[in-house]
Amino acid sequence: MRKIRNQRQVLENNRWSVFTDNLKECYFCKSPDVELHELIYGSNRWNSMRYGYVLPLCRQHHNSFHKNHRLTMEWQVKCQEHFTNKYSLEEWLHIFHCNYKERLKQKIEKIKGDYND
Repeated sequence: MRKIRNQRQVLENNRWSVFTDNLKECYFCKSPDVELHELIYGSNRWNSMRYGYVLPLCRQHHNSFHKNHRLTMEWQVKCQEHFTNKYSLEEWLHIFHCNYKERLKQKIEKIKGDYND
């Protein structure tokens, strides 16, 4: 148990991002007061850190991600596209267990269907 905790602490302390080299300012507004946000959360939070799917966000932008599910999904699709360009969709599904690209597509189709009803 302690070994797992230590491995997680190393991940926490050494977070990095495939989207920016600067983790000291907000990705969007350049504010220096940032929190590191894992773009893929829940049970995949550790995988998100491992593969660099992290963004430095100010409090306002961090709240935006938590309130705006579509924004979150769009960034999760960016993560999936980055990964599958380097590896494969099969490996992505094996590690992250979700096809975010397909999930976003279905969500958009549902919204369109609801709008047309």
